Amino acid sequence: MSFQERQITQILIDYKIALAWVEALIPNIKTASRIYKYLEVIESSVRANKDGTTNTNPLLLTLEAHQKSDLLIEIHKKFYNRTEKSFVDKLHASLLGPVYLHKEILQGEGPSKNTHGRDVESEFYFATHVKNPDIVSFQGNDVVYDLKDYKMGVEVKRIHSLEQIESNFKIACNQIQKNPDVRYGMVGFRFDNHYLLEDQFGLKLIDRGENILSYASHEECFRYAEVQTKYFVKKVGSILLSASHSFPKVMGIGVFGLFPGRLKISEIPFLAGNFSFAWFGGVPRPCKKVFTKMTNEFEKPQGIESVEN
Repeated sequence: MSFQERQITQILIDYKIALAWVEALIPNIKTASRIYKYLEVIESSVRANKDGTTNTNPLLLTLEAHQKSDLLIEIHKKFYNRTEKSFVDKLHASLLGPVYLHKEILQGEGPSKNTHGRDVESEFYFATHVKNPDIVSFQGNDVVYDLKDYKMGVEVKRIHSLEQIESNFKIACNQIQKNPDVRYGMVGFRFDNHYLLEDQFGLKLIDRGENILSYASHEECFRYAEVQTKYFVKKVGSILLSASHSFPKVMGIGVFGLFPGRLKISEIPFLAGNFSFAWFGGVPRPCKKVFTKMTNEFEKPQGIESVEN
């Protein structure tokens, strides 16, 4: 996924269409909503390109605008015919929150209501990447896929801190386990404002808002996204496998990340995204083929890793 694959003028056209659709579904959107700020940024980028002038928007804001506009465009493309209340409520919730991701306020042990919009965004990343949007519902779990033979529930958690990954995983597992309508499930994790780094002191999360990534090429950006999601699986997979023993419905995890940055030579904003999946083997669960069937519902599914005792 990158914004170099489409002209900025086409992004603007698609985004305006998506906004008009949102406004028709949710007529009471506040004009201060961040989705309109992102529109301003994209429009100013188009004007700068047309006039041959410099885009004066901060790079971080430009990256935010590109990333969020792309998500809304994808939501519209996949779910333009959905009008049920559960969908509209979720779409509305996804618009909440501050313009800048790093302006979210974390309180106590977990995110406050200030972060709710981007929590819901995370669910949409899993929902929009499914090949057939007709099998998706938003009732019972964050995202539910109807695979005819059975239903699969997904609970999605953002990666805020390394210390909370296991506890959030258990919360998500419990939500899946308690849903009588799903036979199997998967816990999704989303990289949002951080990326992983390991040094002599151990594994840590780096705030990408304060450390904007630079890529030598488009290919390097895509490789980086793949390495980050697979690295997460490698580092925490065995811990989560042990925690999953009390939740037999949960067959594995999916990790999604978008990693916006700039190309070193041109300073042009660029980003790539990647999904990685890991099946929890070595426990009395259905075979890997069942988990593979689940993940094959996604566009461009990645290879399945196995995490075993």
